[in-house]
Amino acid sequence: MARRIWSGAVTGFLLAANGLLVLYITINLFKLYYGDDWEGLFKDITSYGLGGSSMALFGRVGGGIYTKAANVGADLVFIGLIVGAMLPNWFSAMTVKSVGSAALKVEEVHRQFNTIPRLMEGHAKHDTRVKISIS
Repeated sequence: MARRIWSGAVTGFLLAANGLLVLYITINLFKLYYGDDWEGLFKDITSYGLGGSSMALFGRVGGGIYTKAANVGADLVFIGLIVGAMLPNWFSAMTVKSVGSAALKVEEVHRQFNTIPRLMEGHAKHDTRVKISIS
């Protein structure tokens, strides 16, 4: 029992010493780059520590390589993949259809302005039957 506690304490001290050594080396390397700019040095060391802590957190929470992946062979997952792959194409088709309908309406208005005399000045009536049939 005492040997386990002693070996755990040694491992903890070695880990802390290794962390301090890496921090000392990092500070000296950043000092070579920044010189006497202590504010920039402090910001970089802080972001370095935050990045390392975030990586350790995600490594611990993420579970590593032993997490389960989605079973693509399952029926519901496969159907979800197919529907998910179809959705962008479906939305694109609806957009193209509505743009085409609007283009037909604009083309008809342009045709009426060109073929009916004095329509632009407001002295003639436009053909409403054609516009209604397009809508």
